[in-house]
Amino acid sequence: MLADYLKTILIVENEPLIAMDVESMLNALGAAKVHHAMTCRDALDWIDGNHPDIAILNLHLRDGPGTIVAERLADRTIPFVIYSGDTQASSDQNDLITQAVWITKPCTQDELVDALQRASGFTTR
Repeated sequence: MLADYLKTILIVENEPLIAMDVESMLNALGAAKVHHAMTCRDALDWIDGNHPDIAILNLHLRDGPGTIVAERLADRTIPFVIYSGDTQASSDQNDLITQAVWITKPCTQDELVDALQRASGFTTR
């Protein structure tokens, strides 16, 4: 079960309603701790003092590109999922971003679970 191996999840999303929707799905899956950061700065500060099992990351944040957060996560070997209104095919970002697991907004709970499993390397098969 997802909640057995993903206990602390970071959501980096500048739209509160979208973050609340994702958090609701994660809570329904049994996530123990979900932290929400609305800006790059908030996310980076939180990551410096914490180690989430995985992060869900919007690339378009109010104070800068989410790629900054993605790089910090990768430096700390924390897996992440890109959650964006953009598509992976339309992204002209660096390899770290284009090779990441993506889900397009909005998503279903099943799509979220699949993305989290792929990004974290966990499978139920």
